[in-house]
Amino acid sequence: MYLWQNTPLYHGNYRGRIETVYVASIDPNPKVSGAGCETLSDAGISVVMLEASGVTELYEGFAKYILQGIPFITAKYAMSLDGKIATASGDSKWVTGVTSRQLVQELRKKCDAILVGINTVLADDPQLTCRDDSGSPLDRQPLRVILDSKCRFPTNSRMLQEPGKTLVITGRNAPQQSIKNLRNLGVCVIESDSGSTISLDWGMILNSLGDRNIVNLLVEGGSSILGSLFDGGFL
Repeated sequence: MYLWQNTPLYHGNYRGRIETVYVASIDPNPKVSGAGCETLSDAGISVVMLEASGVTELYEGFAKYILQGIPFITAKYAMSLDGKIATASGDSKWVTGVTSRQLVQELRKKCDAILVGINTVLADDPQLTCRDDSGSPLDRQPLRVILDSKCRFPTNSRMLQEPGKTLVITGRNAPQQSIKNLRNLGVCVIESDSGSTISLDWGMILNSLGDRNIVNLLVEGGSSILGSLFDGGFL
């Protein structure tokens, strides 16, 4: 529970009309945790804590961001019945349906950023946008994050024609002209010490996103991205 400072309850303007407040969860922010309940109790209001299992799932992204300063990660991928996400040659095949694609749009609407690797960009040229039922892009778009150690991101990418901002995280040895070209197009480019997508510095990546107030991160990458997240214990 958290009491906003501009609410009547915070200032005691309840005039005896409130006798009991039921609380499902305490605010995870250590700076205010429990303060709201204390304020209510001091005002003579009975505070009853509920045993509401699962309620923390409503704000698990916020809790992780507040406590650790990094985003909560949701991984999205399509897998065949035999556990494959691509063919042996690396080709991507459509294994989802309309319902799955609608779910992806719902996930995108709830996230602050979508992350993919450069291989996904080069293979699929995705737009990575949130769209309504008619296929039109929404006004609010999550940040598009591309992991691209050699800065191969194409300047004619479809996503650069879409609303929203794009962030490319590349290596310090990437061609400076490529970096300059992207920045001239309005793309934010971060130069990382990471050398490849297999040995990604997820600590740096997640902290950088946290510094940009990214609370919920949707990862739509391929095997390299997802594998490194699993190996690093981030999923």
